[in-house]
Amino acid sequence: MQEIIALVFDFDDTLAPDSTSGYLGQCGIDVPRFWQQEVYPLLQDNWDPVPAYLYKMIEKSYAGEIVPITRDSLAKWGAELPLYDGVELIFDRLRQVARKTNPRVTLEFYLISSGIGDVLRNTKIADQFNDI
Repeated sequence: MQEIIALVFDFDDTLAPDSTSGYLGQCGIDVPRFWQQEVYPLLQDNWDPVPAYLYKMIEKSYAGEIVPITRDSLAKWGAELPLYDGVELIFDRLRQVARKTNPRVTLEFYLISSGIGDVLRNTKIADQFNDI
């Protein structure tokens, strides 16, 4: 009988620095100003954080204030996104420890994030996850 252990990860500030802020910087946005002067007022007006920043990003893209946000630009950022030291090694190490401890155990990795899916699905570690 096979046993499965599911490990669930968040992405930003767990496996990598804030991917959204990094992408915004790549698009030419003044990141601290964006969060403080553009998104924060929406939060004060009872917006949920994720729709607030996505709305502002899309608004800036449509207005031509930044490099256009496209699926390709999101995927490109995902492929370039820096990960924390050791992240690329942890999945195989965890599998090895699980196998050594109990050969019947299989590890599955899941990524749950409010981040931008096209970025996450194109990171160097995307193939490690059973689902993103």
